[in-house]
Amino acid sequence: MFKHRLKKRPDELQEFEGFDSHITPKTARRLNWKRKLKLLGIAHGLLYILDWSFDNILYPIALVYFGTALGLTIMTIASAIICFILLRHYINSREDWLGVDVVEHIKENSHKWIKRFYSKEGHWWKLMHIIAYPPVQFFKLIIWMLRVNNVGAFIILSIYEDAFKTTAFLKQNRTADMSRRDWLVFFSSIILSNIWWTFRWTVIISIIKNVFF
Repeated sequence: MFKHRLKKRPDELQEFEGFDSHITPKTARRLNWKRKLKLLGIAHGLLYILDWSFDNILYPIALVYFGTALGLTIMTIASAIICFILLRHYINSREDWLGVDVVEHIKENSHKWIKRFYSKEGHWWKLMHIIAYPPVQFFKLIIWMLRVNNVGAFIILSIYEDAFKTTAFLKQNRTADMSRRDWLVFFSSIILSNIWWTFRWTVIISIIKNVFF
């Protein structure tokens, strides 16, 4: 019984081969998603601490201590090294602890979810359709950007995240080695993100100096 199910859904069931042999595909999917969400929570929590410390502690200190030009150079090199190490580890690990596959799943199934939502009938659902119209349109815009507008996604990810996440999410093959296009995305994101953070902190530091000193 189990072997028959394993042939039908190997990706979902093989991971839980050591579990109860009567495990169903539905239970396997639930356990698989539970494991994925736990992994994503830990990974993004650690990445948030690293990103926040780098962007909001080390960056302004470097700009104040070394000056704008030298501080920008030092932090650009430092961010390139950190992002390269993270990206190389992500590719070599062969496991999606960043959530790229989750985003791909959303991109592939979003139209089905929206169609199913608007297919509901009844007075209550009509009201929900009206209320949900603005967020649904915004959600469709985000999905469209992730699907076809790589330039928009590149700019948003570079400014609000970093070169590691930008390259990982825009990479055409997650487990393959870096292509020429991937390297172009990586270094372009490094430059754009560091220019943004230097500009941001230069303005903030200037305001603080003018107000308090």
